[in-house]
Amino acid sequence: METRIRCMGPLRTRGPRVSAALATALALGAVACRTAVPAAPPAPPPAAAAREEPRAPVPGRSAAAPLPIGSDVDLSAVRVEVGTFERGDAALRRLRAAGMPTSSPQVGSEFALVELRVRGVADESWVGCRDFRVAGSSRVVYFHAPRTFVTPELETGVLRTGDTRTGWCAYAIPTAERDLVLLLNEPGSRDPAGLRYLALDPGASIAFASAAVATPTGGTAADPAPLGSEVTTGDWSVEALEVLRGEAANRLVLDANAQNEPPQDGFEFVAVRLRARYFGRSGQPGLVSPAEFRAVSVSGEVYPRAIVIDVRPRLSSTLLSGGEHTGWGVFQVARGDANPLLRFQPFYPDEGRRFLALTSEPH
Repeated sequence: METRIRCMGPLRTRGPRVSAALATALALGAVACRTAVPAAPPAPPPAAAAREEPRAPVPGRSAAAPLPIGSDVDLSAVRVEVGTFERGDAALRRLRAAGMPTSSPQVGSEFALVELRVRGVADESWVGCRDFRVAGSSRVVYFHAPRTFVTPELETGVLRTGDTRTGWCAYAIPTAERDLVLLLNEPGSRDPAGLRYLALDPGASIAFASAAVATPTGGTAADPAPLGSEVTTGDWSVEALEVLRGEAANRLVLDANAQNEPPQDGFEFVAVRLRARYFGRSGQPGLVSPAEFRAVSVSGEVYPRAIVIDVRPRLSSTLLSGGEHTGWGVFQVARGDANPLLRFQPFYPDEGRRFLALTSEPH
């Protein structure tokens, strides 16, 4: 394809003679008028937006891609090495050999022991077993068991540049757990961006769960999710499995601990057994606890929190992607409220708000 320059007729002038420079320009234009100029190739049509391929996990930033066994983990304040990892009978023998009064784990559980060597690289940091957690194939995160005596324990204290501390941290885990990984936090920090993962079992890897699809079900107090249905936010799904109210809820609370106080005047307990599933894909754990739930009325009134202890299983767990937890939450509602609601609003990672009906007829 060619583009031709459109030629005009002879230039007619009135007035003074044109300058030599202008004459030259006109002559060149005349030559151009007799020459076919190749056209620039047509611009390609806009390409359709390429579908972004999922990026491979950064090693050490998620349980799906933990650092391999034997790796040193460099955090901003400390450098961490894992010396020895033991679980089951080997861990129990070590605990008993220490001569400490260690009881056997609960049925279906066992101890896991991790020996850590921590070296300070910052001016000052506060380090202890609370900065190190473990997780496995169930995708539940386990914290250090402080009443499990192991010698020497990694004692909590200040670590300065060049200081080194070696000790053990102990965890009670289900015997069925596999693919154990160690979660390491920046000392004294709860910022999830500072979290690192290190394999404890050979080849350990805990894949992300399929992403949840947020649904509008239960999006407002005026249109709560029916009792027994599941509500879903960007990272969580929650379902009320069982609801107790009045005397049944009182028995649950007092059987858990006879010292629990009754509800406030004009209120009564509502106990809800809830199942929460976590689908976050950021690489950071998700927390479910009673703090994410509030009893409310259909009109939006937020009821006071109930203060009770020792109700088991507790509605409290830290989960990796794909993990789930079931536990009891105890709330209080106005005695005259025939159709109370439960509001769910996670603190992290997303803040989607959902409402669940606590009766079969929410309106």
